Amino acid sequence: MRRLRSYLALVAVFGAAACATIVHGTRQTVGITSTPTAATVYDNGAMLGKTPLLAELTRKHDHRIRIELDGYQPYEIMLTRHLSGWAFGNLIFGGIIGIIIDAADGAIYKIKPEAVSAALAKASTAQASSSQLVIAVELHPQEKGELLGYLVPQK
Repeated sequence: MRRLRSYLALVAVFGAAACATIVHGTRQTVGITSTPTAATVYDNGAMLGKTPLLAELTRKHDHRIRIELDGYQPYEIMLTRHLSGWAFGNLIFGGIIGIIIDAADGAIYKIKPEAVSAALAKASTAQASSSQLVIAVELHPQEKGELLGYLVPQK
C-alpha cells in the first residue's frame, strides 16, 4: 500500500509539472470560414469537412490548410506553431520535467493564426470569339517554360 501511495504521488508530481499541458492541452480549436461557404477544408492533405467549421488541430505540428470549392481558385495558408506563454509557467512550477513533458506532447506551442477566413476568388474561364484576343497569364508557371514574347503597351 505504501508503494502505491508513493507511485501515485510521483504520477501527480510529474502530471502537475507540465503547465501548458494542464492549462490549454495538446490540441487547439481553429475556426475556418470561407466566402462563399460550403468549401472543402484539407489539413496537410486530409479532409476536415466543409466551411464553416471548428478544426481541432494538434499543437505539435505545423498545418497546411487548403480550402477548395468548384468554380473558385483554391486558398492555402500555413498555420505555424509558436512558443506558448504557458511554457514559461514551467520555469516557476514544473521545472525541467514540465518543459520536457510539454515539448514532447506539443502543449508548449500555440498555433497561429488562430482563425482562418478565406475569400475565394472565382476561377477564370476565358472564352474567345473570333473578334476577341484573350491573354491568359499563368501565375504559377511550369519550371521549364518557354518565353514566347513580351507584352508592350500601346501609346
